[in-house]
Order: sequence, then C-alpha cells, then structure tokens
Amino acid sequence: MPNVVATPHIGYVSRDEYELQFSDIFDQINAYAAGTPIHVVNPEAIARR
Repeated sequence: MPNVVATPHIGYVSRDEYELQFSDIFDQINAYAAGTPIHVVNPEAIARR
C-alpha cells in the first residue's frame, strides 16, 4: 500500500536506549555463562536443570 510506512518493532528507540538495552543483554549473557543468571523471569526452570 503506498500510504503505509512499516517499521520494525524497535523502530522508535533512541540510540541511547538501544545501547542501554544491548549493554543489559550483554550483562545477562555474561552472568548466565558465569553460572549466576540475573533478571530471570522463571527461575524454577533453571532450578530443574
């Protein structure tokens, strides 16, 4: 449709917010790799491992 502009879900995020999100994701990956996961939504799933 010529009158539609489609953007990705993250199309509205500022550069600062984008960098903050990736920094947080990086911290979470490192914590998980170190065996001390952070910001876990369902910790019982990890406890069953």
